[in-house]
Amino acid sequence: MEQTHKFQSTLEILRTMIQLLAVVLMTLGLAKPTFAATDKGSGHFEFVFRLDSDTKAKLPKAETPYKFRTQAASYDEAFKKAAQSCYNHFKGGERLSEEIGLSVIDTCANPRGS
Repeated sequence: MEQTHKFQSTLEILRTMIQLLAVVLMTLGLAKPTFAATDKGSGHFEFVFRLDSDTKAKLPKAETPYKFRTQAASYDEAFKKAAQSCYNHFKGGERLSEEIGLSVIDTCANPRGS
């Protein structure tokens, strides 16, 4: 039970760090924007995730944008599904280097509407 609590605490800290990193990168203009769209009132959401060009060169499956569509009660719920799916897609069961892993996390954590 205590280990589960520690694991959940660690995950919360990691999420907070990722969000802070995303804010800093966006502020500095280093984050590659992604696109999020919704059909108003329908609960249908579509996300398009694009990795930056440096990461694309190192990660073959990143050459094309990853599109994820879902139906959810709220944007937050849809975003959580999309971010996890994005990470799983780009990671693809492989062990990523720290640099590429952070780039994938940054991309999956930062959809922005256009």
